[in-house]
Amino acid sequence: MLIKEHNVKDDQLLVSCLDVLDKCHTEIKQFEKSLSTAQEILETTKQAFGYKSILTVKALHNLSNCYEIVGDMPHCLKYSLEAIRILEENDLHDPSLQARLYMETADVQIRTKGLAAAMINYQKAIETLGSDESELLLEIYNKAARACFLLEKNDKEGFEYLEKAIGLNIKLYGEESEQYFKALTKLADTYEAKGLFEKSLEIRRENLTEMLEIYGDAHQFVAFSQIAVGKILKKKGEYKEALSYFYEQAYEIATDSSQENNLQLQSDVFFDYGICLLNTWKFKEALKVLTEALKVDSKFHPEDHSRLTEIKWHLGLAQSKVIKPEEAVKTLLDALENLKKDSSPESLIPKYIYLVKLLIELKQYSKAIEFMRSSLLMEQAVEVQNTNSEEAAELLFAQCLEKVGEKYMVEEEETVAQYYYLKAKKLFEKYGKERAVVRLEDKIRHAINEEIASESEEEELQLQQKETPKTEAAQ
Repeated sequence: MLIKEHNVKDDQLLVSCLDVLDKCHTEIKQFEKSLSTAQEILETTKQAFGYKSILTVKALHNLSNCYEIVGDMPHCLKYSLEAIRILEENDLHDPSLQARLYMETADVQIRTKGLAAAMINYQKAIETLGSDESELLLEIYNKAARACFLLEKNDKEGFEYLEKAIGLNIKLYGEESEQYFKALTKLADTYEAKGLFEKSLEIRRENLTEMLEIYGDAHQFVAFSQIAVGKILKKKGEYKEALSYFYEQAYEIATDSSQENNLQLQSDVFFDYGICLLNTWKFKEALKVLTEALKVDSKFHPEDHSRLTEIKWHLGLAQSKVIKPEEAVKTLLDALENLKKDSSPESLIPKYIYLVKLLIELKQYSKAIEFMRSSLLMEQAVEVQNTNSEEAAELLFAQCLEKVGEKYMVEEEETVAQYYYLKAKKLFEKYGKERAVVRLEDKIRHAINEEIASESEEEELQLQQKETPKTEAAQ
């Protein structure tokens, strides 16, 4: 080794060796050899500079990183904690190195499920840097926020860290920087992931206003911000507002021929825009946009990708409302085959039901009956005398709907169960099946009573929770 051969105590020479080691990590990728070299450097450094040297700390740091690269987390933690101990016990002044060691140790502790210990080390890293408003501090804020959200009960602290990161982004890069807008987006995304849609929407609207002031109303950055607002509104079921104020404008930017490299923008806007059009009964426009969405996203994903499957399903829905329903059936069946691979059987029930209704409307009764038997709508075989009549298909469909209602009753989804029971009852009434109608009426009454009882229990529980603090206070 170079240090051994020359028997030197030259700081710069050791740093050069460590730089070579880093290059070995990133470029050659001979990690096992790098690990052996790092161990040798540590031993040589101890001999040359002593155990309490800052250079020994750096050698320990590098060895810890090597162990992390090869996936040996216990040894990674061992050497990083040893490096931290030397720094703490000997008052070696290198705040940046010490903060980085705390942070990287916390990163590994998160991977090994030591979340509480990780939070302590992130806090130590922040305290070590003090007033040093650097990119390292920004990185620590973001990682500390993530750890808080993983702990679940620390959401408030997590949001505080994200707010600090936004403030630091402004100081480091300015309010018109890409980094600042990414930090705002991250905060909004986190509120959305936590189900706090109004807070997320508020941030996204502010972000959009700032984007419009900086870039005008025809820039791709503005379109991405409009999409972000539209997605929240779509999740809330506010499709008309999502269309009128956000998706329509983003669509215009995405389809502007003067814009370059806008495939990603088109991918982001077309699918959601098409869904909003579907849900506002604009079927012809939805068909056009969803066809465009399928064409664009096919350039990004393989044919069996879940996103393409979802686009195909919604495209089939649009086809069933606008053009030949036969083409819609083909598209929907194709999408359903792929959906079966990644979806639970229960989640596919509404899709099975839609397809059966479509087949009956097309008077393809035998195909509808065959489809019901092959799907999970029927739990057992049912004999049907005439497999090519509307009555046979609809009565079998009524039985399916009744079975689906029973499934939802078991899952205590009484309102959904009532919906399917009423659909089944309507079909039985159509063909004068009085016994079946009476049976369904009993089931509907039972579902209503169960729903009322459930609501009463919830109200009583809420009342008890309100009274408990008063009782405790009185005691």
